[in-house]
Amino acid sequence: MATTETAYSLAQDLKLSSGQFTSTIRSSASTAGVYPNGNLGLEDDSTNMFVYRGGNGLYLFSGRMTSTVKDSEILSHQGYGISCDRTNTPYKDQSNGKQKLNSGQFTSTLKTSAAAPGSYSPSSNSGISADGTNTPVTATDGSSNEHLVLASGQFTTTVKSSADITAVDGNFFEGISWDGTNTPASNSTDQKLYLFSGQMTTTVKTSISIGVAVYDVSTDDFSARVPSVGSASGSASGSASGSASLSPSASESASPSIGYTNYTRGDYAALPGDNANLEVNYTGGDVTDVATKDDVRVSQSATGEIAIHQFKDFVNSPTTNFEWEGQTNTACSWSTVYLQIYNHNTLEWDTVDSDDTTVADTDFSLIGTSVDTTDYLGAGNIITCRVYQEAV
Repeated sequence: MATTETAYSLAQDLKLSSGQFTSTIRSSASTAGVYPNGNLGLEDDSTNMFVYRGGNGLYLFSGRMTSTVKDSEILSHQGYGISCDRTNTPYKDQSNGKQKLNSGQFTSTLKTSAAAPGSYSPSSNSGISADGTNTPVTATDGSSNEHLVLASGQFTTTVKSSADITAVDGNFFEGISWDGTNTPASNSTDQKLYLFSGQMTTTVKTSISIGVAVYDVSTDDFSARVPSVGSASGSASGSASGSASLSPSASESASPSIGYTNYTRGDYAALPGDNANLEVNYTGGDVTDVATKDDVRVSQSATGEIAIHQFKDFVNSPTTNFEWEGQTNTACSWSTVYLQIYNHNTLEWDTVDSDDTTVADTDFSLIGTSVDTTDYLGAGNIITCRVYQEAV
């Protein structure tokens, strides 16, 4: 856990405090011009800001602490609380107290929803987050006592654990997050940010008065908050899994000294600078699996590193086309996927194509068309390409 900044939302502003729970404002952005009502939910993915604003709008602000809207969706209801889980967008529907999960990021397609967890009041569930396994929410019970609640799994009504925090500062805890170690929360009435020790406990580790109503709170350490979202190989973070119909030849088959291929893969802390083979060889079956576009894939996982597939093919043409088709379980909007070719003249990798928009678990293609092969042909007319994604 390495939280260095704390984001929180006010009625018309987004604030970024330096460090965890200090009153030093590092950055601030007014969102009054976007929509006149308040910011009712906030999530910081360390790159962009996800905001639920009054007036039924989900907004994605480009960068952190800017008023530039990257994307938005208008819903048919008003909610409190928003989060992100690398793949989908959780939020709270205040009209019926339901936890809702929109498919992808900033679409209006409802993937799933669940009533308020356990016996908590459906009209008093305000904050929501995600920890990669369960769903933390703030909720009020039938006796108007405020709780931090951990709903089991994602979008179920089963309560895994709960902590009554009414004695801390009364009610109106409207924001909640998770930093991998502790639970940040916010109270709009007492105008405070809180850091509860551990997950779902009543022990306040620290708190700070903001002086204005605080509606939600987040952490900049996104990888600590959501460490995993189930890669095909069960690793702790995303994998670029290539159904690598990478066809670097004038026709769609590599025809060297005919049919030569040398495919490898691996996970690395830093991108290799040369085109040496990677640590794991494709088997004969793997090569067959990626030879056609049939959704049979060879996956490479990575835990806090870079997942790489590398392809060496014979090419005997002055120009050629490249295509890679595959998918990843970490959305490209979180971590861009690149197609590169090794340049034997500069001894560097040149980017041919990239994708920073496709959602997780969805096929997409990276393509290079009519590429001049002059600088890319190595010994024996071999061209080396790679596809990679950094696990975040």
